[in-house]
Amino acid sequence: MKFVVIDLEYFSLSNAKSSYKNLKKFQKVLYPEIFQLGCIQFNTESKKKIKTNLYFKTEQKIPKRLIKLTKITQKFLNKNGDIFSKRIKKIIPILKKNNVFLSNGDDLKIIKMNYKKFINKKIGINIKFINLRKILGNTDTEFYFKKTEKNKRAHNAIEDCEILIKVFKKYLKDKNRKEIKKIIKRNIEFIKF
Repeated sequence: MKFVVIDLEYFSLSNAKSSYKNLKKFQKVLYPEIFQLGCIQFNTESKKKIKTNLYFKTEQKIPKRLIKLTKITQKFLNKNGDIFSKRIKKIIPILKKNNVFLSNGDDLKIIKMNYKKFINKKIGINIKFINLRKILGNTDTEFYFKKTEKNKRAHNAIEDCEILIKVFKKYLKDKNRKEIKKIIKRNIEFIKF
């Protein structure tokens, strides 16, 4: 089966206020601008992966706690990023494919929120999305890195995607195709762009 795992680094007031519900609630205080988007396309029956790692210049200054957490600075974003409306175009063809999108939270809803603010144009597609927390619980990528991936760091979107794929594949390991389809059907939601 074909999947796309996505992970974001975005502005939030604190870890406790980083849920989608709180991001919407406090968006006038600090808009949840995306500054990194990691995306890996993969198939459960293959080792082949297609990676996309995007950095975005932000309208707001990156908060110090996020610089400390991600090691991504404003200077780095200004040099390696582009404005959201230009850079997000690289992800649109992936969104249009008939894949199931996975994330450890409501990342696709946050992308839609940023898309609406910075572009405000409909694409006209329904995207199949599964919040992995509904299946796996809250996967603590930081803990996983400390335990098994000592040379990598959490809070880097593309590296967090790699961990989510490993955890998801481990979860599916003993399940047949029919069971996997049931899990997907039970947890899938559609997000209209």
